[in-house]
Amino acid sequence: MTLSTTFNVVAGRTYTFSWGLRGSLGIAANGSSKQGLMITAAQAGAPTQTVYAGQTRNPDPGFEQILIAGPPPAPRTSSFTATLSGPLTLSYTFTFAPRPVGAETANDDIYAKVPLFATNTC
Repeated sequence: MTLSTTFNVVAGRTYTFSWGLRGSLGIAANGSSKQGLMITAAQAGAPTQTVYAGQTRNPDPGFEQILIAGPPPAPRTSSFTATLSGPLTLSYTFTFAPRPVGAETANDDIYAKVPLFATNTC
């Protein structure tokens, strides 16, 4: 599942945003599986930048371990630098492990807050 927003940026400018993140493990009685979150910054004609990549358990290479904790989400700050001037799409992509039909398993949970940019950066 992907949530995204598009806004205009200026080439060479670094954009910093605040957001929050926490995870919780699914019910383990019948097994549960990890969930992931990747935040990317994409512009047509430029390589997509990975701003953040994390998973709730046993992270794959290139992913960090998402903090498993109670509310509220832990505050975070991330940034990216615009390659070109013009529209940029910032996307939050959540990944879920497949489950067989009828399986009594659960996925872990991820709680992510929307990005908040300082007014002087956009």
